[in-house]
Amino acid sequence: MIKPLLSTTLDPVDFSIDILILPFLVTLLIVIAQGILTVFVRPIYAFFILLSALAVSVFSTSRLLPGSYSMILRHHSLDIENGFTWMNVFIYILVVLFVIICSGYVLFKKMDIFQKERD
Repeated sequence: MIKPLLSTTLDPVDFSIDILILPFLVTLLIVIAQGILTVFVRPIYAFFILLSALAVSVFSTSRLLPGSYSMILRHHSLDIENGFTWMNVFIYILVVLFVIICSGYVLFKKMDIFQKERD
């Protein structure tokens, strides 16, 4: 499926960069999300929440799920009609990071850490 596109419309260097950078960016986002989630819920629950989001993104083409952005088959260069561009990826990552960090900050300020450590 990809080989004919590489020889006609895609530049192999750009395609290689896409394959290396997209999963890295999404992994970085997921690591930050899991780090903040583990402050508020048990780490195993945070793991299963993110695992289920990644599993659902395999079968769904929703742009709200993080796994969709790490799949090269859903990139604009391979799926011109429904694919996403690099601008979509950066906007998604910036918005999600902003929401995660702001909500984590607000929840962290409201949380009584010393009481939790005594229990």
